[in-house]
Amino acid sequence: MRKYIKIITISGLFILVLIQIIWLYSSYQFNKNEIVFKTSNLLENAIDAETFSRLSSLPQGTMVKSRPQSDSGKDIPEFAYMQESLDELGKPISLDTIAKYYKQILEEENINNHFCLYLLKGDSIIQNKGNAHYSFFYIETQKIPIRSDFSYVIKAQIINPNKFFFQKMGILLVSTTILLIFVVFCIIYQVRIISKMNKISQNP
Repeated sequence: MRKYIKIITISGLFILVLIQIIWLYSSYQFNKNEIVFKTSNLLENAIDAETFSRLSSLPQGTMVKSRPQSDSGKDIPEFAYMQESLDELGKPISLDTIAKYYKQILEEENINNHFCLYLLKGDSIIQNKGNAHYSFFYIETQKIPIRSDFSYVIKAQIINPNKFFFQKMGILLVSTTILLIFVVFCIIYQVRIISKMNKISQNP
C-alpha cells in the first residue's frame, strides 16, 4: 500500500511540475512576442525618421516615388516605396543614422540594451551597425522592408533583454518557485507521516 501511495505522490508531483513548466514557457513566448512586436514597431519608426530626414534635405519640388494606388491595401511601410528614388537622387539609406534614431527611440521607451542593426539582401548581410556579437540570450525584431518587393530588409538584434522578461515575469517566477517548494514540502511531510503510521501499525 505504501508503495502505491509513493507512486501516486511522485506522479502527482511530476504532473504539477510539468504544468508549471508549460505555463512558464507559454508566458515566456507571449512576452517574447510582445517585445518583438514593440521593438519592431520602434525600428520602423527609426527608419521612417531617417527616410524623412533625407526627404527634407531635397530641393523643394523634388518628386519621389510613393505608394501606388494598387498597393493601398498592402502592409508595407510608406518609406519602402521611396528608397529607389532617394538612391537615384544621391540620398542612399544610412544605417548609422537609423542606429542613432533607434537608440534615441529605445531610450525614450526605457530600453537601454545594446543592439545591432542588419541590412540584408535576401538572407545575405550587406551591412551591419552596432554590437555585432552573438550573446547567449537575445531577440530579433521582425524584418522591416525598405523595398516594396522585400528584396532589401532591415532587422535589429537586441542583446540580453533580461530586464524585459524580469519586469514581465518576475512575480510569476517567484510565485511559481514558492508554490513548488510548498508543494514539495507538503508531499515529503505526507510521505513521512504515512511511513510512521505504517511502522506503528506493524509494531502495535
